[in-house]
Amino acid sequence: MKVAELEGALLDYWVAKAEGLEIDSAFEKGLHPHLYVFVDGDLADFAPSSNWGDGGPLIERGLISLL
Repeated sequence: MKVAELEGALLDYWVAKAEGLEIDSAFEKGLHPHLYVFVDGDLADFAPSSNWGDGGPLIERGLISLL
């Protein structure tokens, strides 16, 4: 697997892993197509590849330019 070829929920999954987030096991078992992570004990949708609210802070923290 090449990181540059990841997209969608699979990219979101690996970003969550890299960020150390606790991932809902339903995604890992292939039971759910969307990625959910635990935030303060509750499940929350996590989609940094398509949701600026999730991905924006990562881009800003990494000082990544989107030109």
